[in-house]
Amino acid sequence: MTSRDIADGAVAAGVNIERGQVELDKPIKTLGAHKIKIHLHPEVTVDITAVVARSPDEAEFLAKGGKLVAETERAQLEAAEAAQRAAEQAAALFEAKPPVEGEAAEAPAVAEEAPAEKK
Repeated sequence: MTSRDIADGAVAAGVNIERGQVELDKPIKTLGAHKIKIHLHPEVTVDITAVVARSPDEAEFLAKGGKLVAETERAQLEAAEAAQRAAEQAAALFEAKPPVEGEAAEAPAVAEEAPAEKK
């Protein structure tokens, strides 16, 4: 996406800006929301957010703060989450160690209810 694409998109949305007003250091080559500076006047600059998406539904998702994740990155995130869960489960198992031989295990105190008296 170039400054021309951004200016054309703004005009299509009803905002009249020209390509020369768009400050873009390099072309945008990734999907997502990107902050861009627009020079309205030599002393007036505003920031806009350009949403780059493959479809209107995807653009709406991104505009609401959603984040697109590449398939390979998603698989890595899922593997990391699974490893974290396994580590937590292993830690929980080691915390509940059985008593050492020769030591009496403490039995939980059980309160017995007294039988109800008959009147």
